[in-house]
Amino acid sequence: HAVGALLVLGILLSLNVRAGWSRLLIILAVAAMGFFVLMSQTRGVWIALVAAFIVVVLARPSRLGIVALALGALSIILVALLFPDFLAQRGLSYRPELFRKGLAIFLENWKFGVGLSEYGIIVESLGRTFKHPHNLYLDTGIRWGVIGLVLFVMLWGSVGWRAWRNRGSDIGIALLGLWAFSSVSLLTDGIGLWFKPNADWLVTWLPIAIGLILAVRESSSATMTTDDAAVKS
Repeated sequence: HAVGALLVLGILLSLNVRAGWSRLLIILAVAAMGFFVLMSQTRGVWIALVAAFIVVVLARPSRLGIVALALGALSIILVALLFPDFLAQRGLSYRPELFRKGLAIFLENWKFGVGLSEYGIIVESLGRTFKHPHNLYLDTGIRWGVIGLVLFVMLWGSVGWRAWRNRGSDIGIALLGLWAFSSVSLLTDGIGLWFKPNADWLVTWLPIAIGLILAVRESSSATMTTDDAAVKS
């Protein structure tokens, strides 16, 4: 998930790079991260990358983007037809069972949640207990109840809205792609945002931090515009 987030940022923040050596290094880095994500066989990340690509193309449509989107869809179809075992390997990784049992815990504690107390989800077929349901939204609801979940969704939605409003800038479109990637990838993984620093922070706190940067920029621009208007008056 963390490498997938870096892959999205690496691609979208380097679209306007024209220097030869810089572009070569970026291509090598992006290719290495792409190969890692491919061989990790984490389907949640694959789906999240596709979602981010679709959102970015729709946000800033171009002939090249539409062609790339069509070629990507064709490639996925060919892989599904020629290498179905590669896509189906490892099944659903117990995600449906984790979600179902995590939802039951949420419904039992939906008012205030369990807080920072540890809880476990037993997967009988695997003979293992997991510390979270591999779904950040559900984990947030379990820990902080419906109020905490609603507040997080509102915060997350505001980040997406700010990214969409700034999609014309490089940092805005990069945030939009990262936000779309994170929104989907967090459906299949992600632990509490409040625990010690971990890789999941790249797909949670990083989009929120970039959104705050854009908010400050918008506020500064609005202030400058008001000051200029006052001077002219």
